[in-house]
Amino acid sequence: MLWDAIQARSVDIFYILDNELHEDRFMLTLQLFALSGVAVITPYMVKGSYHKYMTVEEQAKWALTFNGDNFDPQKYTMTIDSSEYLREMETLDLIKEYIKHTRNIVYIEKDDSVNYLDDVVKIAKESKYTCVLRNETPENPNVTIINK
Repeated sequence: MLWDAIQARSVDIFYILDNELHEDRFMLTLQLFALSGVAVITPYMVKGSYHKYMTVEEQAKWALTFNGDNFDPQKYTMTIDSSEYLREMETLDLIKEYIKHTRNIVYIEKDDSVNYLDDVVKIAKESKYTCVLRNETPENPNVTIINK
C-alpha cells in the first residue's frame, strides 16, 4: 500500500483540504482516502460512527457503505444546519487521537459552512507530520507545505 511505503520511510502525512467541493466530489474524496488506509477527518456528520476513532479496517467497511447504483450523497451527508456538524473541540480531539496512533491523516472542509482551519493547521504545525495544505480551486494543482 502506498501509505505504508511512505510511512516505512519515516514520513507521516497530514493533508489538509480546504476547498469548495461539490457533494459528489466530497464523498468520493472521503471514500478514496478511507479505502486507501488514510484516516479521514471532517466536521461534517457522515453516515455511521464517524465521530469516533476507527481502525483502517473499520474505516474501509464504513467507506464501502457508500457503494451502489442508488448512491445519493445527500442521503448520507447531513449539512442542513450547524447543529449537525462535529463541534470544533470534537474534531480537534479526533485529529489528536489519529496522531497518537501515527496514522496518515486527511482533514477536509468541503465549504465555508465551518472553519476550524486555523486550529487544525496549528495542530499540524506542532506535530511530527509532513503537513500539506490545499486550499485552491480544484483546477489549480498547487499545494502549500506547512512543515516538513
